Amino acid sequence: MRSRVLGPALIALILGAAFPAPAAAHPHGRPRAAGGGAAFEVNPYFTSTDFETDLELDDEFGAGVRLGYLFTPHHEVEFLLNGVDTNDTVFPDIDVEVTNLQMAYVFNFTSGGFVPYVTAGLGILHTDDASLGEETNQVLGLGAGARFFLGRSFYARFEWRANSFEGDGVVYALDQDVTVREVAFGVGWRFDVP
Repeated sequence: MRSRVLGPALIALILGAAFPAPAAAHPHGRPRAAGGGAAFEVNPYFTSTDFETDLELDDEFGAGVRLGYLFTPHHEVEFLLNGVDTNDTVFPDIDVEVTNLQMAYVFNFTSGGFVPYVTAGLGILHTDDASLGEETNQVLGLGAGARFFLGRSFYARFEWRANSFEGDGVVYALDQDVTVREVAFGVGWRFDVP
């Protein structure tokens, strides 16, 4: 199932980069919110998820989407949703689905063509293990990354994020401190608020 979703998504990312929206063709290449106005962002992405060894889960690739609102070029609130379908390392036939939903604050250090940032978010991480059951945990996400604007509104984005939570005893051991690390790559579009 992963190959059926990954192929078309990769083609969409490549076509989006090759044929950006006409509004992306700005003579100075400045991002849309560089002048101080508010803006929205949409960012589909792929993620490489690294599970701790003692969780006995395969490291896998997943996909997600972010929706953001920039109050100024430096301050942003975004919602992110991503998921990964993995397997148990001890019993490989056992499917495990992990879904992460967060609301995060993003501080952008610059407003130019290269935009490094830090982010912190709160949300839930839901794990559906085919043999153990389901568990939903409150999660704290901390990360850093950068956007590389390729025009006025189109950009590539890279991010590293650590999602930390405490197990509830269903899928993860009771009171076990868990950190799931993600490396994400995607593209995005920034739109001025009318």
